[in-house]
Amino acid sequence: MSATIPAPAAARDHTPEEIARIMADCAHVVEVAESSGAAFAHSSGDWKKWLVDYSRAHGVSATRQIDLVQARYRKRARVLGGDEAHKDMLRRARSCDKRLAGL
Repeated sequence: MSATIPAPAAARDHTPEEIARIMADCAHVVEVAESSGAAFAHSSGDWKKWLVDYSRAHGVSATRQIDLVQARYRKRARVLGGDEAHKDMLRRARSCDKRLAGL
């Protein structure tokens, strides 16, 4: 029996790189939210595993996607300020959890 790799519902019309970036984004924001004590139906570990599996299946670099996402959030923290960027990540983490629940 093969396992299916969930992808966010909004990912249907995206390239494999874009889907991997969406998954990396969810892995990152859920990890940050978990470090603040938030709990979700799917952990950051789940997202990372799905990202790695998806990346292998589609020839995309999971590490590169995670690096791009982390750089983007570091920049957001400088622009918005740490507190606002953190609140934004919590909102995005909840959104990732809801999108996946809708599949």
